[in-house]
Amino acid sequence: MTIPANDLSTAIVAISSGIALSLGTNLFPGPIQPVSTFIPVNCLFVNELSGSNPQRVMTQTSEFRGAMVMLTLRWSQYTAGKAKMKEIMDGLLGTTPAGYLDMFTVQSEPNHSGPTEEGHHIFSTIYSMRYKQDAA
Repeated sequence: MTIPANDLSTAIVAISSGIALSLGTNLFPGPIQPVSTFIPVNCLFVNELSGSNPQRVMTQTSEFRGAMVMLTLRWSQYTAGKAKMKEIMDGLLGTTPAGYLDMFTVQSEPNHSGPTEEGHHIFSTIYSMRYKQDAA
């Protein structure tokens, strides 16, 4: 089963030698979560949004799908957070996870949605992930 958020998270771990992100520590598939004992301030969330209409040819038992996946980075400092998000984007440039036809960001720069009430900065970008899904 293709789960784009999980697959993109795995791709981030694979390129994160200098980025220092690891699943379950500061990289989490799913929507943004509040800071807690298990969720640090500085972390990345990878969440599926939606996608384009599936493309299917009549009589075929497969279709081409395009998932939209949002990376949301919460960071304590603006400059360091923006640099971290750009580092992630640069690391993913030209990367296509196994099982996908293509992957690309739909934004050239990360979006900054302002500080939270706690003063943490939120940066985001969206990736389009194309894959072929065969009938079960």
